[in-house]
This record gives sequence, C-alpha cells and structure tokens, in this order.
Amino acid sequence: MIGAALLLAGLLGVDARLRLFESARQHRARLSESNAVLTATLSALKRTVNDWARWDDLYRFVQDNNQRFVAANLQTTSLFDEGGVMLIFWPGGQRWLSYGQGGRALAFHGPLIDCVRPNLSQLASTSSNLDLICRGGDGALYLGVASLISDSLEQAPPRGVLVLLEPMVKPSYGQAFNDPLLWLTRRMRMSP
Repeated sequence: MIGAALLLAGLLGVDARLRLFESARQHRARLSESNAVLTATLSALKRTVNDWARWDDLYRFVQDNNQRFVAANLQTTSLFDEGGVMLIFWPGGQRWLSYGQGGRALAFHGPLIDCVRPNLSQLASTSSNLDLICRGGDGALYLGVASLISDSLEQAPPRGVLVLLEPMVKPSYGQAFNDPLLWLTRRMRMSP
C-alpha cells in the first residue's frame, strides 16, 4: 500500500511537471503569435505615418491651418474607422490637432496625448520614427508611430510631429489575431 502511494505520488509529480511544461510552451507560443501580429501592425502603421508625414498637403495644412484639408482628407479616410487617432504636435510638444473616429472628445485622447508628448524629443530627424504603446481614455492599449512632418522631398524644415495610434485589438483582425493580442493586453494590464 505504501508502494502504491509512492508510485501514485511520483506519477502525480510527473503529471504536474508535464502540465507546467505544456503551460510554458503555450505561453511562449502566445507571446510569439502576439509579437508577429504587433510587428505586422507596427510595420503597416509606419508605412502610413511615413506617407502622411511626407505629404505636401499635410505640410501645407500644418503651415496654414486650412480646414478644407480636414474635410477633404481626414473626414474621408478609413484610418479612423476602427478607433485610430491622429495627433499633430507643434515643435516643442504643444498639441495642435487631435482627430479620431466621430470627432471623439479631447478627454478620450488626453491619456494618449499624455503618453506621447514626453517622448517626442526622441525624434532626431525626418528619417526616424518613434514607436509607442499607450493606454487610451477607454483603457485600451494603442500601438503608435510618430514622425516629424516635412515635405515630400524632405527638404523643408520639420513643421511638427505626426502621430498615428491604433487600438491593439480591432474587430477586423478576427479572432485568430485578436486572441493573442487580448491575452497580451490582459497581461500588460496586470503590470504596474
């Protein structure tokens, strides 16, 4: 009877170690999936930011505040369909524009602005980007990219900083992509 108890205890110990190993393997797999999705999202966001930040029309808009630009370009783009946010800062970090889906209130963008502003000094040239992860007013995590605003030839002096932020979890990603991101955001919320 003692032998059977020892055998059972040994088997339970092996079973516990196997479950722990499997849990660690699943943890690594989820981290790997999350990393792949975030890398792809960040890459797409960088392409968009670099395109917009070197657009002559945006450069002129920052110079002359022509509101036709907002109506013709910001109100018609799909960038904001799933909660994307555009921020433009003057040199020195003063917020000049915050724009998002349905003209969301500044209170919603406030935490994003507070996250972005102290990091803007890290942008050294028009050829550099700044990657960001910020928490929005809704508590969701946002992935962002910032770039200095210049003309299409990058010959004009920078006129400010363009920041685009997107929710890390979006309906268009589907469950296969969102599940690892939801898992990651839950883990990040537990961090101090």
